[in-house]
Amino acid sequence: VGAGLERRFGAAFAGVSRGLAQTYPRLAIILVVGVLAAVATPPAPAFFTVLAGISASAATAPGVALAVTLSWLFWAWSAARLIQGFIVGPAETRPQADIGRGTVWLFGLCVAALSAQGLLLSGELL
Repeated sequence: VGAGLERRFGAAFAGVSRGLAQTYPRLAIILVVGVLAAVATPPAPAFFTVLAGISASAATAPGVALAVTLSWLFWAWSAARLIQGFIVGPAETRPQADIGRGTVWLFGLCVAALSAQGLLLSGELL
């Protein structure tokens, strides 16, 4: 996603182009889903891994559990700021062609398959 943003806008940092949801709705969907999966939000498999790590260490090492929880909190906060920097706000770019529907469907199917696999592998956590 970063390479696509850099190619389209000349840079890949939050705030370079606001309002992607208005100008490029399919790219915005992929960006939001990718960022939310990267920061371990449900139903991403990483969510259950981080949750299991916090649960396992809470009784024996509460300091470690607190550190992991705080880092997860800051991680999620920075993801929200990243999404805010790209997605919301008035559109500031000249419209170009959005990514194709086939690409969005392929990405969605891959995310759904990986999420389903992660949920199946971490079935004992549910």
